[in-house]
Amino acid sequence: MLHACTALIPVIPKALALHADTHSIEVQVDGDHPFRDICQLLRIPTHYDAPYTWYLRLPDIRAFLWHIRAVLDERLSQSALRGYSGQCNLSLYHGGLTLTWRDGTLINIAPWEIPAYGEHAHAAYPPHAVAQHVFGWRSLRELRAWYPDVWATTETALLLDILFPKQPS
Repeated sequence: MLHACTALIPVIPKALALHADTHSIEVQVDGDHPFRDICQLLRIPTHYDAPYTWYLRLPDIRAFLWHIRAVLDERLSQSALRGYSGQCNLSLYHGGLTLTWRDGTLINIAPWEIPAYGEHAHAAYPPHAVAQHVFGWRSLRELRAWYPDVWATTETALLLDILFPKQPS
């Protein structure tokens, strides 16, 4: 897209001058796309609508994560945590999951009973927040800003953002 800007940028002000009824242009790119900065620099009016997202629910997150474990293993293998071995206890407030890795492979996802007392979770998501991370709509950092009770230990935050990167969808 930015390569096309070289040819497009000189034409836009001329086109706008010829069409007085044109008050903006619409380019469907992410809100942080550099093209928006270029238009602002050239004082070309633009309009931005936040991207539309699907609202998806995960009725059985354990089954879904097990189904996509090959993708999760691949993401882990391409990261700084390749070869990771360990467990991650996720609190989902009405229950939880223990995810177990050995040598970079997800080998088990088991239900986890959240203890009544003490800090035994490595991360926590309130209901419906975990789906936003799993499907790449929001990063863990963004979820923390939206939901004060989303949290993760430092190592777990790195692991979760590797497994569930924010991405256009």
